[in-house]
Amino acid sequence: MTQLPALLGVLVGTLGTILATTLTDRARWRRSQSTRWDERRLDAYVDYAHALKESYAVALRMTADLRPESHSHPIDREGGLARLAESDAKDHRLGEPVAARRRADGRRRRQLARCGLAGGTARPIHRRSIV
Repeated sequence: MTQLPALLGVLVGTLGTILATTLTDRARWRRSQSTRWDERRLDAYVDYAHALKESYAVALRMTADLRPESHSHPIDREGGLARLAESDAKDHRLGEPVAARRRADGRRRRQLARCGLAGGTARPIHRRSIV
């Protein structure tokens, strides 16, 4: 009986340590997931911007003979249209991840607004809300 208070103290200390460790690990996991999504988003935006730049370059080369001040190497209309079709398909293929991430961000903002949380600084209520 005299050891009961000491045993309860050890038990409470152990539970407190487990709780603190769990909360810390959960916060660390959320930060790492957020960083990982930010890296993916940046990669998607860079790829999409490169594809758009490629389409723009093809369009400039197609119209180079119409612009006397142009330094682009002109290409014929048929070859340019074929390249433009290829780069347009690439634009659409690379643009889909960008659009999907925008939709996911919009869902998160709407969820936070429904919960009355402003600015997106608070954590979402549901862990599986963002795909």
